[in-house]
Amino acid sequence: MINKHRAKNVADTPMTDILKDRHSSIPQGQAVVEILIRKGIRHAVISSGSRNAPLTIGFSRSGIKCYSVIDERSAAFFALGMAKETGRPVALACTSGSAVLNYYPAVAEAYYSRIPLIVISADRPAEIIDQGAGQTIRQHGVLSAHTAYSTSLREGTDEKTLRYNAREINTAFDKAVAESAPVHINVPFSEPLYGTSSVTAFGDYREIETLPVENTLSQRAKDEISRIWNDAEKRMILVGVHKPDKRLESLLMSISRQSGAAVLCETTSNLHGECFVEKIDQAIIPYGQDTLRELAPELLITAGGMVVSKKIKAILSSMSPKYHIHVNMYDFPDTFGCLTHKAQVSDCVFFSHIASLGSENTGYSGKWDGIKAERDVKHREYLSHVPFSDLKVWEMLTSHIPENTTLEISNSASIRYSQLFSLPSGISVSCNRGTSGIDGCTSTAAGVAAASQNPVTLITGDLSFMYDNNALWNGYLPSSFRMIVINNHGGGIFRILDGSRKADECGRFLEARHELSVKYLAEMHSIEYAMANDEKSLKETLATFWGESQKARILEVFTPADINGDILRGYFEYLK
Repeated sequence: MINKHRAKNVADTPMTDILKDRHSSIPQGQAVVEILIRKGIRHAVISSGSRNAPLTIGFSRSGIKCYSVIDERSAAFFALGMAKETGRPVALACTSGSAVLNYYPAVAEAYYSRIPLIVISADRPAEIIDQGAGQTIRQHGVLSAHTAYSTSLREGTDEKTLRYNAREINTAFDKAVAESAPVHINVPFSEPLYGTSSVTAFGDYREIETLPVENTLSQRAKDEISRIWNDAEKRMILVGVHKPDKRLESLLMSISRQSGAAVLCETTSNLHGECFVEKIDQAIIPYGQDTLRELAPELLITAGGMVVSKKIKAILSSMSPKYHIHVNMYDFPDTFGCLTHKAQVSDCVFFSHIASLGSENTGYSGKWDGIKAERDVKHREYLSHVPFSDLKVWEMLTSHIPENTTLEISNSASIRYSQLFSLPSGISVSCNRGTSGIDGCTSTAAGVAAASQNPVTLITGDLSFMYDNNALWNGYLPSSFRMIVINNHGGGIFRILDGSRKADECGRFLEARHELSVKYLAEMHSIEYAMANDEKSLKETLATFWGESQKARILEVFTPADINGDILRGYFEYLK
């Protein structure tokens, strides 16, 4: 894959002109900073520490944008948000010891969500590891299970060491770009750490450039895809997590209209069309096995990242389609236990070929259209009389979010509620579905907000927000950033799930009930705060919530924990 992130205006600039004045006097520190800048790094997130002083000196004097985020766990998710928003690798630098371990949750999320991060950990000299030195652990390869590349540089000024370090930095960056994944560069530093120099001392730099490869289907692949497509009448296309893509959206609409293929997508698919089934759970949950067997596809084509709906996973796993083709550049999980073909190509290339086949309309999508129409009527009927609750709040929020908003949604109940409502096509939706954890959703949204050209809104639950409250502890929250915290006094999802809600331990250990408010967090970090606890107050607050302000804003919406689960279960019963 071509290194599309390389910045040509920098690559042609002499090394001594890239940095403003001086750099670290330590060769391997110089090499990391300068090679990464030449290869296109434009953002670095740095956490406080002494051992990483050579990296801090180099990055902060380089002219690129640097961010100081103290909490390493939050810093890593902040960097992840920036990389997700820009599509470019972001550098992440920390001190030695346990600091790098705090990066791990975000590294795992980046690995499974295919987001490029350049993790750089400062380390102690190799000879003192496990010898009783302070702030020292075994850092080499500590993130290797969830990175595309992991390496440790060497100390020294001989030509072989300098050449080795330069090659390893090149390789790590290229892996991050080619595989759209995190990489880890571990860098040992002996004292003194704060020396500076006006000249470089890491040897002759030779950039190793990745040559382009073809993103295309062979004739054999086209013939096999055509054979499978024509052999099936009931064709389903399921798209998981995906960036907004108007070309893909147009191709899928054309395919559905022409062939009758059913296109199922989710909130995080960022695809909109009158012939798409955009609210999967609303469509399939109320049905029994007999009806679902009638809807079972003979051909399943999947694209994009993780799928949120647990129900569609269970149903497709039980249906066992004759063919299942997964289209992806990197990963080919057998999520439904029926994978038959892997198409390692971009989804637009793949579906361009499907669109060119000109097959006859089988009417399969018409069955789904009828379901959609029926469900939409019942959806509106139920919500017209439902009391104030999580479900009602989501109806009100989705009708007020401004166009051209980048919407980050936290995991657990929040992302599941979002699946039941339509959003305008101008809203881009994202969620950390790689590992589906609640631990860094706010920090990720903060990183997205720092990098986005559009205003960013986060919708989150109370536990997710409080767990990650250090996300507010940085100076980079734009005044347009909006955070909506739906506070149902605990992990509301455990009042939805049949098994957990009936357990004696639910309230204390699963739901983790509490009576806290985020108001005091907002005050501590000088963030504007508003509160709503019924339909009237929420409607009044939403009317001005997205207006211009001098600071970021938090809206805390209190909902009745004891009835939220019953209302949602009643919703699905009503749809039957």
